Amino acid sequence: MKLQFRHQPFQAIAANAVCDVFAGQPFRAPTYMMDSGLGEKLLTHAADFTGFGNAPVAIADDKVLEHIQTIQRNIGIKPSDALAGRFNLTIEMETGVGKTYSNTW
Repeated sequence: MKLQFRHQPFQAIAANAVCDVFAGQPFRAPTYMMDSGLGEKLLTHAADFTGFGNAPVAIADDKVLEHIQTIQRNIGIKPSDALAGRFNLTIEMETGVGKTYSNTW
């Protein structure tokens, strides 16, 4: 069985909006190693141990808020007055729009 997904522009718009919130965040290559485990199948190659983690957010809170407000204005939503906590963001989309498989764009 082969899964096939249609590209739906609103999904790409939503994903780009999330990325735009953190515009200016420096890129960080993977720098930590995963536990090789103690079971029968041990990981043996360095590439097997490479992990991906989120870098600490390096852009200022006021810049993140500015990005959010710009996105909100662009789609006709009343801009937020302030952040509710430090990057406590919720991303909501309808069921069946491809959130799980969003790495295709």
